[in-house]
Amino acid sequence: MEEKLIKDLSAFDKEIYIQALINIAYADNVIKKEETDFINAQASLLNINTADYWNNKADIKTLNLKSISELTKKIIIRDSIVLANIDGNYDTVERKKIFSLAKLMNLSEDYIPLSENWLTEYSEIIKKGNKLLGLIN
Repeated sequence: MEEKLIKDLSAFDKEIYIQALINIAYADNVIKKEETDFINAQASLLNINTADYWNNKADIKTLNLKSISELTKKIIIRDSIVLANIDGNYDTVERKKIFSLAKLMNLSEDYIPLSENWLTEYSEIIKKGNKLLGLIN
């Protein structure tokens, strides 16, 4: 099991991941500071300078999305949903863009609501923990 995880992580396509997130950020034509901060933080963790990526604004359709690993595809969808929610407004335009992205990657659309539900549950667990610790009311 551990060996498979290491293999999957080595196949992670960090450049396409960052390009996909930037593409989702542009979905509603309004890039908010929270979105920029999230993407730049993710890129920093991956040792990527995002300047070229922000300037390029490559059309997601030009990327070779079908050949990336399943793990990369699923992380792109997960973090696209996080990104779309980061400003507190996960709108229809962003959601449609995420479904379009999944289709371009040949990833089942069923994965999106599963991810949305998981992220909602995760967020609720974090809130409960913060309340338990007295960090929030």
